[in-house]
Amino acid sequence: MTPEAARDEIFRVFKSTWDATGYAAVWPDTPDQTPPESEEVPWARVTLQHQDGGQNSLANHAGSKMWEHVGTLFIQIFVPAGQGATPGYPLVRKVMNAYRVARGAVRYTSHRFRETGRDGAFNGFLVLVDFAYDDFSS
Repeated sequence: MTPEAARDEIFRVFKSTWDATGYAAVWPDTPDQTPPESEEVPWARVTLQHQDGGQNSLANHAGSKMWEHVGTLFIQIFVPAGQGATPGYPLVRKVMNAYRVARGAVRYTSHRFRETGRDGAFNGFLVLVDFAYDDFSS
């Protein structure tokens, strides 16, 4: 699996889950479309960062090796501050559960969240999902 294919698979899980909420999401490859603070609805921002990986096998008869890539998915969820943090918890659970049950070429190895406090007109949460996948190359 290539890094591009892994990114697409990882983002697909988030997109299908978040689209069901009806709220906006800001993606890393698009111009910043952060909702204005006057819009009192939840929204999310998603980013992905690869980290160190390594060789995961010896070469086979054709000279191909398996390489493991690892990283972390960062999902920031913002809910209007006037409602307190409470409306954010169901959204956090929805996103974390999506990655807990997701099956595919990407493995999701850790799911956690943090309350990040008030940021302007919003209360923030950070969902962190660690991932790993294998890439075969010669």
